[in-house]
Amino acid sequence: MIGITGGIASGKSTVAKRLRELGAVVLDADLYSKESILPHTAGWEKVREHFPTVIKEDGSIDRHLLGEIVFADAEKRKVLEEIIHPEVL
Repeated sequence: MIGITGGIASGKSTVAKRLRELGAVVLDADLYSKESILPHTAGWEKVREHFPTVIKEDGSIDRHLLGEIVFADAEKRKVLEEIIHPEVL
């Protein structure tokens, strides 16, 4: 098992793509995180409960706004992590 971590634009996706090409099974936590809060999932319901202002008219989550909220407040970031992490696992 190999874990790929790094900051934005550090090449994680490129490495994962190459590993897939070589036949490796790649589990993408970023993708799972996004899927965990798709409209009307259990994660989405919890996000709506704790961060109602980020729900757009079409039911999707304004990820940019959610990011602004949680990266400006460590407690709110912890709340979001407590929603998403169990869903991803």
